[in-house]
Amino acid sequence: MIHLISLLKRFLSILKSYFHSIVDIPKFVSDEEKLIRVILSPMNVNPNTQNIKANIFKSPPNKDEVSVLRLFYTDADFCKTHGKRIQNPNEKRNYYGLAVINTKEVRSVKADVISSPDPINNLEMHADIKVGYISIPHKTLLPEINYKIDKMKRIARYFPDPDPESNKWEGDDLK
Repeated sequence: MIHLISLLKRFLSILKSYFHSIVDIPKFVSDEEKLIRVILSPMNVNPNTQNIKANIFKSPPNKDEVSVLRLFYTDADFCKTHGKRIQNPNEKRNYYGLAVINTKEVRSVKADVISSPDPINNLEMHADIKVGYISIPHKTLLPEINYKIDKMKRIARYFPDPDPESNKWEGDDLK
């Protein structure tokens, strides 16, 4: 039975990939969409508690954008592959797992999600979370921005990858 479910999930994943390769992904990001944030460790995971850190929702310097993938237009295997591709062990950025947050949850803290496809890197399903503030290097974030970031961290569901070396997602369903 488990094998049949696994085969069915793979078939649906292939069907979804094919369908979305021939249909444009809408620019508007629906409230119902699940967003995937790749988790790199140790920078994004507290080594003592194994909980994600709030910095997973902090923008890089001089930007207001946190990269996410729109799960409806891809699957967990692709998200994992992307995570392994962007890891950089020399800079202590090892792929560790995935976090899920819904667009509606992001918008509930007065942040937004904007479609930002990157077809050159095969990331048509890419989007950015925007908190409404461009981070300035070596400057403390405004309290209301820290609140948004911390709230999203508490809402997000973290899925550590049980086998980071594998090429397939073998963890729990991303809910």
